[in-house]
Amino acid sequence: MNLKPFQKAYRDLTGKPIGKSQLRNLGLLTPERDQVHPTHAALLLSDSSARKRYFPYAKIECARFKGTTKQVFLDQTTIDDPIFETVEPCMAFIKKNIALGATIGEIYREDRWEYPLEAVREAMINAIIHRDYAILGSDIKVAIYDDMLEITSPGPLPDLLSFEDLGTGRSEIRNRILAPIFKDMKLIEAWGSGIQKMKTELKDYPEIDLVLQEAGHTFQVQFINKGPKKEFGTGQAGTKQGLSKDQVGTKQGPSRGMQVSAFRPNNEQLRLLQISTDAKAIVDLMGFFDRSNRTKFKKSHIAPLIEAGLLEMTDPGSPNSPKQKYRTSEKGKEIIKDN
Repeated sequence: MNLKPFQKAYRDLTGKPIGKSQLRNLGLLTPERDQVHPTHAALLLSDSSARKRYFPYAKIECARFKGTTKQVFLDQTTIDDPIFETVEPCMAFIKKNIALGATIGEIYREDRWEYPLEAVREAMINAIIHRDYAILGSDIKVAIYDDMLEITSPGPLPDLLSFEDLGTGRSEIRNRILAPIFKDMKLIEAWGSGIQKMKTELKDYPEIDLVLQEAGHTFQVQFINKGPKKEFGTGQAGTKQGLSKDQVGTKQGPSRGMQVSAFRPNNEQLRLLQISTDAKAIVDLMGFFDRSNRTKFKKSHIAPLIEAGLLEMTDPGSPNSPKQKYRTSEKGKEIIKDN
C-alpha cells in the first residue's frame, strides 16, 4: 500500500511530520499482534491497487448532459484518485462544463461563473468526506444539466442529524478518521460549517436555488439555475473557452444547426449501428472493436451516435446503470439501409 503521496501532501499542507507513529495516531495504521495493518481510511487515502480492490466505488463519476435529462452525454470523466486528491479534478471538470460570463464595472471587467465555485467546492468536499463508504455499489456523481448542477453522495444523513440541523453548525461525523485529517489539510474549515458557507456564497447568486434532499439511499445537493440563459463571451478562464449562444455545453460543441443534419457516421460507427440492431452492452460493443478504454469509446463511438439520434439507450433515465445497453434507433436503421 502506497501512502507516500498522502504523506507528502499532509506534510506540505500542515507542516507536521508524518511517519509511522503519526499514521498510527491518526488512525491510519493499527497494530495487530506483531504486525501493523492499514485501516480502511488508509486504503481510501492510498495510491494503490488495494484501494480499488476493496473500495471499487470510491470514485467520482462526472457528466455533462445535453438539456435537462440524462439522455445525451456531452462530456464525462471518472475520477479514481486517492480521495484527498479528488477535489481539484472535480472542480476542473465543472469549470470546463459551466459557463463563464463577464460584467463590466466602473473600471474593471469582472468574470462570473454560472455557479458559485466556492459553494460548489464545499458541496464536493462534503460529498467526499461524509459519504457512506460502506455502500460498495454506489459512487459519487456530479451531473451538470442546462439548468442545474447536482452532486449525489451515497448514504443518507446520519441517524442523529436531521434536515433542521443543517446549516445550524451542528454536525454528526460519519467518517471519524477521515474528517480530522481533512480538517488538518485545510480541506474543511470547521465542523458543521459547510452548508452555511454554501448559503453565504449563494447570496450573490439570487438566480440559484440550493436544494438539499435525500433521494433513495443517497444525499443530494442541487444548485438550480432559475435565471434566463445568457450569452457568454469568449474570454478564456481556466481550461475553458467561453461558450457562445450557438454552442452546446462543451468547448468544442457543435452548433445547433449541425447536431443532426451534418452528421454522417464513419465506418466504425456504421458498423456499431449494424451490430446494435439487437441491444448490446458496452463491453460487448467494445469487444467488437478490440477497445479497452470505456471513456474514449463512449466519446468516439457511442455519444456522437446518441446525439445524432441514431443510437439509443435501453434505460435513458440511468445512463450509468450496469445493466445499460444500446440499440440502433429507427433513424439509425434507415442509415444502415442507405449504406
